[in-house]
Amino acid sequence: MEAFGFFITFLHSVAGLFILGTAVICLLSCRVKPATLHAARQQLIQYSLLLALVLVVSGLFLPSLQAFSISGHPDSPLDQDLIKLVLFSTRFGSVWLTQELLALLILFSLLARHRLNPNADNRYFFIWLIAASSILLFTGSLKSHAAGIEPAWPGLIGHGLHLLAAGSWLGALPALIFLLRLSPKATQNTTDPSTVWQILNKFSILASTMVGIILLSGSFIAYLQIRRWAELFATPYGHFLLIKIFLFISMLSVAGTIRRYYMTKGVHQRQSLAVTNAVIAKWVSLETSLGLVLLGFANILKSTTPALHETRVVWPFDFRFSLDATWDQTTSVHTQVLLGLMLISLAIGLSLYFLRFKHLKKMAIIAGFCLSTVGVTIALQPLAVKAYPDTYRNSSVPYDAISIDNGRQLYSEHCASCHGAEGKGGGALAEALDVMVMDLNHMHSADSTAGDMYWNFTQELSADNFHSSINSLDEDEIWELINYLNATTASSNGTSLYTYIEPNEPYLGAPNFYYSTDTSSGNLIDHRKKNALLLVFFSWPKEKTRLDNLKSHYKDITANNTDIIAVEITKPSSKAPTNIPAYPFSVVTEQTEPIINAYSLFRRSFMDERDVDDSRPLTHIEYLIDRFGYLRARWNPEHNSSQWTDFDLLSNELKKLANEPEILPPPGEHVH
Repeated sequence: MEAFGFFITFLHSVAGLFILGTAVICLLSCRVKPATLHAARQQLIQYSLLLALVLVVSGLFLPSLQAFSISGHPDSPLDQDLIKLVLFSTRFGSVWLTQELLALLILFSLLARHRLNPNADNRYFFIWLIAASSILLFTGSLKSHAAGIEPAWPGLIGHGLHLLAAGSWLGALPALIFLLRLSPKATQNTTDPSTVWQILNKFSILASTMVGIILLSGSFIAYLQIRRWAELFATPYGHFLLIKIFLFISMLSVAGTIRRYYMTKGVHQRQSLAVTNAVIAKWVSLETSLGLVLLGFANILKSTTPALHETRVVWPFDFRFSLDATWDQTTSVHTQVLLGLMLISLAIGLSLYFLRFKHLKKMAIIAGFCLSTVGVTIALQPLAVKAYPDTYRNSSVPYDAISIDNGRQLYSEHCASCHGAEGKGGGALAEALDVMVMDLNHMHSADSTAGDMYWNFTQELSADNFHSSINSLDEDEIWELINYLNATTASSNGTSLYTYIEPNEPYLGAPNFYYSTDTSSGNLIDHRKKNALLLVFFSWPKEKTRLDNLKSHYKDITANNTDIIAVEITKPSSKAPTNIPAYPFSVVTEQTEPIINAYSLFRRSFMDERDVDDSRPLTHIEYLIDRFGYLRARWNPEHNSSQWTDFDLLSNELKKLANEPEILPPPGEHVH
């Protein structure tokens, strides 16, 4: 069934692209001696009629194939109830109905072209075909991967332009081959070779523009669907995309060969031009064949999970390159990278010298290739760090307060006895071991990705007796433990947070959490790129004065593009409801334990040249989170002499955040 589905969707895609491309060639021919090309255009219209029929018939199978992809049951393509659900209750159904109506309209206009328009050979008819097929292709982007990204419109525009450019270039190649193969006959009733040559030149200009659009839109689509460049080599989506890129470059090489060796000859004699057209037709046939293979892989790509959402990411190499992990290790790294860049620059300079002044093409290629290869090798070698198959594996659990709290409980059960409550290696059993216990506060660093940690837990640590209890954890539990360790590392890096903001220096991502009150609910990330947040953890009724103070200044706080979320600190055993009066900001009083436990980690401060890991219960602390999702300042009334009860001080920090541009993109929803 999968093979049949691939064949049908491939036919549907190819038919739509080729109808657009054929109409483009016909429109170009209308401006070049239209009378001499009348018969050729009539044959191309017949060809378009066949394509339209294929488009309509193949489209009829698509709802059944979609039903099969949803249920996976062999009988689902014939399940009328499921097909009705697909057609009338999904976006796919709405898009399919629109496309099928457009396909029928195109087929009807081709069948009834002479009755509707006696002069169906004129350019207005072909403009209509281009418009109808373009809308059909653009509508198809609404059921692509791009439609699943928020906001959807940038991806939809990029995907739509990609399809239109592909149809205008690749879709036009079969019609161009048809004209090129007619011209060598050079009889009184066939196409004049010089006329085809004019069309070829016009199409060459159009194709160059379309290739540029394909490059730009394709790069943009890849940027949306691939979060990290490593996913190109580590996911099925990336593999198919690399194959597409290779085939695209191959097509460009063929097109470049045609332009360089045949279209620049300027042949004027009729017989020589006819022979040249025949040779070009063979090259264009090769270009079309490559394009069809490319469309096949593009069709596979449509049903492949985007790298952005792929969980199983298998890195094929035992190394990766990381500036963050290697750049500050030694000065020799800087020296070696600089030497490599100098060799690359020398390679470019020598190549230009041999080409421009000595006209030695082969020498330029050899010198440039050899020197640049040596330069790249020298520059990259010191930037390499060890990697594992799971190095770029994506977490199956989001980095949020609940997962951090779950990880904290797993850590207490499986790890704290040796590594200690703070992860510094001071557990009760540590002294009895004959090995040094690792400080876990810095486990997740630049030279260790979250995927490295996953590999370490599942493949290495689980194999020794000290960590045998890890074997009982499932994948989600391992990721929850990693999220907790990532939070402890982040809190260790955040000990320098103070009541004052360091301008333009965001680095500490705030864990997401869900909150709900009597009047509102949402997630922390809902505020990203909208407003900053003052996150207040308070004890009631002890901190009533503080909440009242915030209430009295709430309008001034919101004037600085900042909102407030207050979270009550309650004991897990407390079941009595808290009678807190209404405030103009969100006050969260239920299901607060995971939020409190996660953000308690970030109260660790740096005082008197030592870490303070306060084990006393948290009673009151406040954080400033910028509008891009980073923790920027912290006020702990017990440790900080500067008080945010001084509204002028707080207002000054809020103004800094309000005026600060985006320095880093918002933190990801998963650890990396």
